[in-house]
This record gives sequence, C-alpha cells and structure tokens, in this order.
Amino acid sequence: LLKMAEGKAFERQRWIESAGGFEHYARAIIPLLLREYETSKKPQVYLSVGQSSEYLMDFKIIIVTSKTAPCERSLALSCAETLDAAKGLSVLSTIPPKVYGGEELDIIDLRADLDQFADTEEVYSVIREKLKQVIGEFRDFDEGMRRMDTKKLEEVKSILRWRLDESLLRQFYYSLEDFYRIAAPVQEIIQLIRLGNKVLRKLTKEPDKVCVEAKNIGPDHGPPKVTLMAVAYLARKRLFRDCLETIKDYEVTMNRVDLERETVLVCRLTRDGKPVSSARLKALISKVEELGSTSNPPAAPRGEQ
Repeated sequence: LLKMAEGKAFERQRWIESAGGFEHYARAIIPLLLREYETSKKPQVYLSVGQSSEYLMDFKIIIVTSKTAPCERSLALSCAETLDAAKGLSVLSTIPPKVYGGEELDIIDLRADLDQFADTEEVYSVIREKLKQVIGEFRDFDEGMRRMDTKKLEEVKSILRWRLDESLLRQFYYSLEDFYRIAAPVQEIIQLIRLGNKVLRKLTKEPDKVCVEAKNIGPDHGPPKVTLMAVAYLARKRLFRDCLETIKDYEVTMNRVDLERETVLVCRLTRDGKPVSSARLKALISKVEELGSTSNPPAAPRGEQ
C-alpha cells in the first residue's frame, strides 16, 4: 500500500515537472552531451535522479548517439524494451527521438523498485549494463558526480536515520539542487534537513500557520558563514512566490519539497556573502510567518467542490 501511495505521488510530481522539465535539460545538459559526442563520437548517457523514496526511485535517462537511419529500429524503443525486461525496472515513458544534425537524442523515464536491489549502486550498475547491451560502450556523463552524491547521502543517512523516516529523508535530500548537494558540506545538508523536518512537525500541530525555523551556521567551532531557513505550510495555500518575494534581497538557494498535503521550502541565505544578522533574521522570520494570514482562503472540503 505504501508503494502504491508513493507511486501515485510520484506520478503527480512527474506531471508537475513535465511542463518545464525538458526545457531545463535542453538548456543545461543536452548541449554538453551533443558537444561531447561530436568530439569523441562515443555515445553519451546522462542519468538523473528525479523523485526518490525508501521504496522507489525515478530516473531520466538522456542518450546521445549517431542518427538512426529511417529503416532502422528506434534506439529509444530498443533501450526501453531492454530496461523494462530487467527485474526491478519499469519504463514509464519515452520521448520521440530528436535529431540535431548527425546526432540523435533519446529520453527515457524509468522507475526502479528498490526492494529488488541491494543498494543504489546496484541500480545504476544494472541500468548501465542494459544500456550497454543496446548501444555498446558509452560515456556515463555524470558518473563521478553521482558517486559523490551517493556517498554523501549515505553519510547523511548514517546520522539522521534514527531521527527521520528514510522515505522523508530521501525526499528532502533529492529535493536539493544537484550541484548544491555535491558542493555543500555534509553538516550543512544535515542541518537543512533537520530544519525542514522540524517545521513539518510544527505544522502538524498548527496547520493553519506558516511555520518557520532558521539558524546561522558555520564550520565546527568557527563563526557562522550562512543562514539556513525552512518554511512549511499547507500546499493549498500556494505561498511559493510570496516566499520568494519576501527573501528577494538575499542571495538564495531555495529548494521545494511537495508532500501529500504540505509544502516545505528549505533555503540557504547570505547577504553580501555573510549570514543574515540576528536582527534581520528575526524580522525576516516574522515577515514569512505573516504570509499565513494573507494566503488563499481554505479549500472546500472534499465532496463539496
């Protein structure tokens, strides 16, 4: 039942991402893959984790190879069939091939049932092996970053696993922007997740409020370097843009976690490269909390809409 519930939640998130998802990859990743292929003539593969929980993990697989001749079988279809036949893997969708000059781009959305694998690295290993069967040797474009990412997640889990449900921990962790996850110190990520979990627990007790927690942190025994803040509110209040407007005067890394009924924002803030001062932070927290009194009116109960 938990898997079914998470699967439905994942589908909602995939629908949300579909509106602007391809444009993000088109701007940030695909040009790099095309240039690498043009230079090396070696197939390029980019594996990106989407939603992740204790039971399920979604991937977007981007493949760049030479253009398939009109009479040949679709590469995406061949890859999709091979992946879908593997135990624990299910293909969710494929995008019709896109041709850029002499190169072909294929995108596959894939889901892994984590109960069928010993660990996350085995999932990647099986995906790589199945792709290799179809396209031959290829360059795994972000393998080095992914290994660092997986190692960092294990460090975070080792410290938080007794304080936080693993499914929720994964949702918080993978909501963080990819490059931020790699660059940020483990302790900063841990503190950010703790704040997110804290405001979520506060929201269950005070659901009509916008719950905010913030703190300035620095390296061990050192002065504060950054401000971390977490905000939780009922999803129907739709306060994301209002929160962005409230913190627009700061340098911000903001990440959003959409749960069944709640939204949690976790943020890293600085001002002129320094943490927010105590006085400013107190005023900022009050300003964000006040958004709860000006948000959208309550939605009608189910069955009355």
